[in-house]
Amino acid sequence: LDTDLVRDLQDYCRVTSKQKKVAEERVAVLESELAAAREEIRMKNSKIARLSPDSLTGFMGQEIFINILRLFVDRFCRDNCQQKNGELTDEILVPGITREVERPFCLMYVEVDRYNLIMDQYGESFAMLILKHVARCISKRIRGSDFKCRYNSYGFLVLLPESGPDGAVQAAKDILIKVAEYSYPMEDGKPDLRVTVTTGIVDIRPDMDEKMLLSKVSCAKDFAKEHGGNGATAMLG
Repeated sequence: LDTDLVRDLQDYCRVTSKQKKVAEERVAVLESELAAAREEIRMKNSKIARLSPDSLTGFMGQEIFINILRLFVDRFCRDNCQQKNGELTDEILVPGITREVERPFCLMYVEVDRYNLIMDQYGESFAMLILKHVARCISKRIRGSDFKCRYNSYGFLVLLPESGPDGAVQAAKDILIKVAEYSYPMEDGKPDLRVTVTTGIVDIRPDMDEKMLLSKVSCAKDFAKEHGGNGATAMLG
């Protein structure tokens, strides 16, 4: 072959190889950017889900509920300290939530008993039906001023402002009765299914933050579960 032709072919191969390398590097960059964009979308969707009302029950999102709980805890503890020092004011932190949050309140945990067993035996659709019914029972047995959220797969939290232990315990008992009185008809002549819930109740103290409250109310619920469920345990003071 002609020397010039060989040289041209070699130059072409080198250019093509270089272009291929540049193209591969660009593809790698684009793939990395695409992965980052997907992760950002996933995180934003996750945040929207936490902030949005629960699609099944209509209860408020967990993140908003925890923020409200934190507000009540912070204000109660601060006002308790100010009260001791004679410095209590009428400062408004959030529209519609003013001096009421300086007063004691209670937190309730409601959890469906044997939920995983029910899901395994009767399926997810039936289990979802039970959650919706339990949510309705909770709504009917608490006040319009109370805050409620779906905390996890089969657990709910209720914040009861200006409610002392007696009122919270009575609300828990009313929920227990309301849930247990309903029977779910079964097919093929099987006996109707009755579902129960277990509740835990705690009240706010000046030395507690929202994490301590959540931990304590979970312990109260677990204690009631360990003693057979379908009951309420109040860990007060």
